[in-house]
Amino acid sequence: MTKARSQVSVFAIAIVGLAACQMKPAGQAMSGPAVRAAFAGNTLHGTSVDGDFVIYVAPPDDTVHGMLWGGRHDSGTSTVSADGNFCITWHQTFDGKTRCYIVRRSAAGFDLLNAEGIVFATAKTSPGNSDGL
Repeated sequence: MTKARSQVSVFAIAIVGLAACQMKPAGQAMSGPAVRAAFAGNTLHGTSVDGDFVIYVAPPDDTVHGMLWGGRHDSGTSTVSADGNFCITWHQTFDGKTRCYIVRRSAAGFDLLNAEGIVFATAKTSPGNSDGL
């Protein structure tokens, strides 16, 4: 194999590997009522592309209290749309802009996907405010 052909092969393998990292996961998005039942009144422990987080979704108004990546504490509000989008508006994080995620069940618990269908975070739930947030 020539050096040029070898470099092209390595480049092609790298492209395929990068594409695999960006692939959308299989599975159906959860409905709004299913997401609400899973998250409301529970604590989410997870890892996002930004780092580890713990979020408590407090009933009855779905206020969120979190210890986010880097040990930052923040609070805000959350909503769940009829089609299952879980949206959070933090007071400080993301400059107070609302971020919405599609929720799917996964082997680890739940995947939260961004608008492009890429996994932003994975999380498990614990009953109640398990971390005293």
